[in-house]
Amino acid sequence: MEHKTNNDEIDLIEVGVKLFVFLKKRGVKLLLFVFIGSILGFSLLKSLPKSYEVEFSGYSPFANELVVKEWLGELNRNLKADNNRIIAENYSVHEKLVGKIQEVETTVEEDHEKSVRLHIRVLLNDLEDPVEVVNFMNSYIAGNKYIQKSLQLREKQIPEAIKAINDQLESLKKSNYKGNGTTVVMHDAANSFITLLNKKTDLEKDMEFLRAFVVLSNSNCISPVKHDIIGYVGISGLIGLLLGLVFYALKGVNNYAAKLNIIEVSRRKLKKTA
Repeated sequence: MEHKTNNDEIDLIEVGVKLFVFLKKRGVKLLLFVFIGSILGFSLLKSLPKSYEVEFSGYSPFANELVVKEWLGELNRNLKADNNRIIAENYSVHEKLVGKIQEVETTVEEDHEKSVRLHIRVLLNDLEDPVEVVNFMNSYIAGNKYIQKSLQLREKQIPEAIKAINDQLESLKKSNYKGNGTTVVMHDAANSFITLLNKKTDLEKDMEFLRAFVVLSNSNCISPVKHDIIGYVGISGLIGLLLGLVFYALKGVNNYAAKLNIIEVSRRKLKKTA
């Protein structure tokens, strides 16, 4: 067992020595491969077309992750297919604006008071007024059929709920009775009255701010997309290093094959002379 351990240690030392000799002999050339790869990666990064982004967030009380995935996929498919005129006509925006949009990315969070909170990032190939971009996205979300139907239903339900609460409030007022010339309000009735008033206030607030999509934060600015320079250069350099290793590995195999061929030729000559 001890003999085997010693052999393993000797093998590791031998591998380490061979690696050291290889790096000492080929290290400068491998660094050259890394340098060339990094330069090519940097050049590729600089040759990429300029892109810009507009970011904003908002929420919709009617959407869910499935609905967002559906309309986002449809929009990106239409953008990819250059159906700019169809999009512009459907949502009453300039075709020029639609033509500048490359892609739309959305992050969904379903924990905003039973609503869907969206963080939207619109990528463009040219400068554009960010307000116009946000307005277009707002119109696009509001134009979803599911969201439209949900909004119409809610617009009908809220007034009906407010009317029902008003009827209950009137009923509570009539149920109060007078004692010794003063109005006596029962404790439970008072609590019910306050609860109904709070519900009514909440519904009126919901009705006032009822929208298919509400923008919560908007920087009102358009920014150039920042690429990861270190990532591009680093990965390109690594690819260059791997290509260098592959090159020297193939070269080593080729040299080894050439040596075997020389040995085989020498054996044949010896056989002939013998």
